[in-house]
Amino acid sequence: MIQSQLSLLNPSNKLTFLTHITLLSLILFLLAGTAISSLTFLSSDTGLRYLQVRELVANEWQTFAVNYPAHFLDLDWKHTPYYHSYSLINDQLYFNISHIFPLLTSYLFVGFGSFGLAIFPALGGIVTAVAIYQLGLLLDIKYPNLLLWTAVFGTPLLIYCLELWDHSMATACATWGVLGATKGIKHERWPPLVWGGAAIGIGLGFRPEMYPFAIALGAALFVTVWPNWQRLTAYAGGGIVATLPIWFLQYRWVGHPLGLAFAPNLFGYGRPDAYAVEVYNRINTPIVKIGRWLL
Repeated sequence: MIQSQLSLLNPSNKLTFLTHITLLSLILFLLAGTAISSLTFLSSDTGLRYLQVRELVANEWQTFAVNYPAHFLDLDWKHTPYYHSYSLINDQLYFNISHIFPLLTSYLFVGFGSFGLAIFPALGGIVTAVAIYQLGLLLDIKYPNLLLWTAVFGTPLLIYCLELWDHSMATACATWGVLGATKGIKHERWPPLVWGGAAIGIGLGFRPEMYPFAIALGAALFVTVWPNWQRLTAYAGGGIVATLPIWFLQYRWVGHPLGLAFAPNLFGYGRPDAYAVEVYNRINTPIVKIGRWLL
């Protein structure tokens, strides 16, 4: 995809783009590696992902269940310290996060130490920047190289590129999904719609927010290309092909195809009767459930 877009550039513009993206990559990897090197995290949310990575390595990738050292003193799980971000499945503790991200990161952690934790967050920003640049070319923006930098350093994406979070990878998938849809419509070709839909499907494995985003993008595409069923089918087909393996893996890993970043918050799957955070237990209305899912 990147190669096909670069082929449209003249040699000098191609060299300029490669210079910009190389410099951006070096800066992001340097910043992310430095920020994560101390293994001190911005919030407990990022800390959970680090604990999940460590547990995967310690358990030799046999389970996503997390060890609770004080469980012998807390047999009813009433004082578990992981606030409201865990589920209990078959009397084992699991974090309510998307598990694909820590799984992939765990191998890099073994290979590169703390720097391995920084690779996917930074990579998400780089891949997003490339997609934004290509959207700029597609829409005839005068200075697409400025978009490349602004996408990272002019938005909150920078924060997510420097912490052990899965947001930047989901953003990359979302942006490539938009790029594929835009390119397919503008050039009246179905292959970009297929890989655009696939990008959205892959994004479902990183963040639950990708579900409403996928619905919104699908609805926009429906309104734009109706009644051209071939393009709609191409987009939906790419998304389904990418989504089904993710659902299958999540079902095998945690017993629910939608995973633990989604199912506990919206459907109550695996949620204990009460958390140690009492205020959280008393607020359980439908709108709050939807809010937890989106968070």
